[in-house]
Parts: sequence; C-alpha cells; structure tokens
Amino acid sequence: MQEGERKTKGNQDERRYPRLGLQGALHMFKKKKKKKKKKKKKKKEKKKKKKKKKKKKKKKKKKKKRKRKRSRRRKRKMRKGGRRKRKEIKKKEKQEKRRRRRRRRRRRRRRVMCHVVSLKMKHKIKTLPLLGDIF
Repeated sequence: MQEGERKTKGNQDERRYPRLGLQGALHMFKKKKKKKKKKKKKKKEKKKKKKKKKKKKKKKKKKKKRKRKRSRRRKRKMRKGGRRKRKEIKKKEKQEKRRRRRRRRRRRRRRVMCHVVSLKMKHKIKTLPLLGDIF
C-alpha cells in the first residue's frame, strides 16, 4: 500500500485513519480553496403558473374484527369465577404483602430513631452536674 492510498473502499474520510503517513497527514491540513463568487444575473420576469390542485387521498377502510365465539363451557367457567377470580385474589394478596412490608419498614425506622434519641438523652443526663453521679 502506498502512502496516501485509502485503507478502505468508498467515501470514508482519511481523517479516520491517521496511520496513512505523510501524504495522509498533508491531506488533513490541506488549505481549502476559496470559491469564486458568481455574478448575479438579472432576473427575467416570468409568467405566473397556475397552481395544480392536489388530489385527495382516499381513506382506507378499517377491517372489522371478527368476534370469536366463546364456547358454552367457557362461559360457564367465567360465571363460576375461574381465572378472573383467581387473578383478583392474587392482586389482593400482593397488596397485602406490600402493606405489611411498608409497616415493617416504618416500625424499624421508628425503633432506630428511638434508640438514637435515648442515647442522646443519656449523654445529656451524664453531662449534667449532680445527676452525673447517679448514672
């Protein structure tokens, strides 16, 4: 591979491949050529074109979903409760668990706080004169 040749095919920039050697490096810092300004031509007056009317798009019709006929046996099961009832029972159990967990957390926090307060109080009492002898 000669210096300055691209490693990859296509339009990938040499900047991504800094190991191209001198030629590649020169390529990176090449000065950009200034573009010449084009002289503006005077505009000729054009005739106005008529606007074309846009065609309206037709709306697609929605297909109706066919209802599935439920068997009698299934209906009977639904009447008895079956899956739906089980789902509700599970939901209630989950809620109950959550409540218990929250309660436990709250209690724990309170306990910890009580402990801290009692320690502070002990310290205060110990530091008081007179009462320090008792403890």
